[in-house]
Order: sequence, then C-alpha cells, then structure tokens
Amino acid sequence: MSTHAASNTNLADNTNTAKIAETGNQEFSRARNQLQLAKAPVTLLDCEKAAIAQCQDLGLVTLGDVLALPQGTIAKRFNAAFTCYLEQLQGKSPDPQNWYQPASHFNRELFYIDGLRSHNDLQHPMQQLLQVFCHYLQQRQLSCTSIRWSFTRFSKKKHSLRVHLSRAQANYHNLLELSALQLEQLPLDSPVECVALHCQQLIPIQQQHLDLFAKPDNSGDFCLLADKLTGKLGNEALWQPGQHNHHLPEQANAPVPFRPEQLRKVAIANASKARTRTSAGSRQKKAGAAKQANNERNSNSHKAAALQQPSWLLHEPLPLEQQGKKILLQGKPLALLKGPQRLQCNWWTSAASRDYFIAGLAATMRHSHAAKQWAGFYWIYYDALAKRWYLHGEFA
Repeated sequence: MSTHAASNTNLADNTNTAKIAETGNQEFSRARNQLQLAKAPVTLLDCEKAAIAQCQDLGLVTLGDVLALPQGTIAKRFNAAFTCYLEQLQGKSPDPQNWYQPASHFNRELFYIDGLRSHNDLQHPMQQLLQVFCHYLQQRQLSCTSIRWSFTRFSKKKHSLRVHLSRAQANYHNLLELSALQLEQLPLDSPVECVALHCQQLIPIQQQHLDLFAKPDNSGDFCLLADKLTGKLGNEALWQPGQHNHHLPEQANAPVPFRPEQLRKVAIANASKARTRTSAGSRQKKAGAAKQANNERNSNSHKAAALQQPSWLLHEPLPLEQQGKKILLQGKPLALLKGPQRLQCNWWTSAASRDYFIAGLAATMRHSHAAKQWAGFYWIYYDALAKRWYLHGEFA
C-alpha cells in the first residue's frame, strides 16, 4: 500500500516538474527573442521610413533603445501606426498575417547548353514541363483553356506555339498530343537553347454532382477531335452551324467559323441544367411532376412542328422543273407528303412569300403490287412571287 502511494507521489512530482520545466523553457525562449530583438538596428524595422528617420534623429540606434523609452513618451513622439507596430513586435497586440496566395499563372523553362536540334529532341523537355504543369493543376484543382510554348535559339530568336482548347481541362495526354501536332509547324533552322511553357489564365475546376443513373458526358471526345483538327489544319478549316436573327432559313442557319468558347458555354449550360434538374426532381411532388411532364410534351410537340426542315440546306435554292401539276427532280416526279408551311417576311426590304412542303421521291419498284417505298425526302417550297418551285434541302 505504501509502495503504491509512493509511486503515485513520484509520478505527480515528475508531472509538476515537467510543467515547470516547460514553462521555464517558454519564458527563456521569450526572453531570448526579446534580447535578440533589442539588438536589431532600427533600419531593419518594417515600418514607415519617416518613423525610422525620427528614431535616428533622436539618437535611437537599436530597437532596444526605442523600447527603453517610457510608453507615454513613445506615444507622444511617434504616430499611432508605429506604436501599434512596436506592440506587435513584443507580442502585446495581435499581428494577423495574410495567407499565402499562389500566382494565378504558370511559367517554367528548361535550358540546354548543347542545344536541341530536332523535333524528337524537343519532345523530352516538353513532356517534363507538361508533367510539372499538370501536377500543379491537380494540386490546386485548376484547369486551363490554352497554353503557350516558347522556343529560344542560340541567336536569341524566339518562336511561340499556342495550343487552344475547346474545353477547360488538365489532362496530360491530351495536352501532349495537341502540343505534338503544333510542334510539327516549328522550323528548326538553328539549335534551341531554352524551352518554356506558359499559361496566363488558370480556371477553377467545376465540381459536378452527377446522378447515379445519369448518362455519361461524351462532349469531351468531340472537343478533343475539334482541337486536333484546328491544330492540324488551322482555325479557318473548321466550321459549325450558326443561328442568326433572320426569317429566311438560308440566312438564319448560315455556317460560322468554329469558336471554342461556344462549346465551353454549352458545356457549362448543360452542367447547370443537369444540376437544376436533379435538385428540382428531389423536391418535386407527384402533381408537379405530372404537370412538368405535360408541359414538356407540349413543348416537344411545338418544337417538332417548328423544326420540320433538314439539318443542312443548299447554299442556294435549286429551281425545279414543272410539267403541268407535276414537280420534277432530275426528271422524276415528287409527291407532296406534308405541308404547306407558309413563310412570309421581309416586306420592308425584299419581300418573300413561300409555301414549304416535305416531298418524297418514289423508289423504283419491281412489282406493281409491292408496298410503296421512298428513295428520299426533300424540303421544297413554292415561291408565290416568282411563281415557281425550288429545292431547298434534303433529309438524311
């Protein structure tokens, strides 16, 4: 019993001794820091230059000379900012610090003394820089929409290659493949001394909350294909359907040059719609769901009625031959299957009055009793002003 009590007493004494030693170490460390601060010259103070000059005019050489003054004297001779700065140095006032903010851009370069003389030699440093860049993006959860390569020759002549992305991403293999396509266009008339990678705009990755049964998003495959085509053939070689504010179909659906930013807007809009649809579906009641389904059916029916035209139109409407009441396409009669859909507009500039129909071209049948089949479907219209028929498009 006495042995157990003695062991407890020794344990308590050891604990108290440790606490006293820890407190003593803290006080000793604080005193040592204050002694070192006291020896620091006033020229090293991170404050206004006017306050430092005022200290020198008063003959105060070190920080210890300043702190040796009475508090009232310091407050009377110096401004409030310098007084607060001294209190923060001594730990008497809180000193909040700003968090470190990484740069919003990326710049890395590699130098080679002997120089790089071929495209194959350039691929290795490009792979190294891209690995560092993609790791940097993953660590900060960022993505990019374009990168720029810079190649410096021994003659200090520089060449730049810019890789544009249709979709913000941080995929190493995609960036390497697109960079290799651009590298083929780089002339190598002299060795390359420095290879540099630059990215001036970093974009935070959009966090996507997907449903368990959501369909996979394959838009990235098309974006990569578009980037490959533009990187190989140039931006002018790729076109996309464009919508314009015109009434005539040939003017409202004219193609426009490919613009990667449009794909990014569509991707962001689709992701926003998916999130809205998921959150709304979780809170919706059965009556609301039925009403929404009914509205969607009505809107789909209106869309179907409004979009009864081919995806691709002829550059210019093609006049059709007419024999009596028959409309001929390359000498073969067309049958009107659906229509008319009247379009009357542009009365203020160049008036247009058209009646659009869906026409079918009958296939040649071996047996007369066989069911009628169609060789193709066409979008034609009758021009009421010109008094003749035109072919405007063909259905796939």
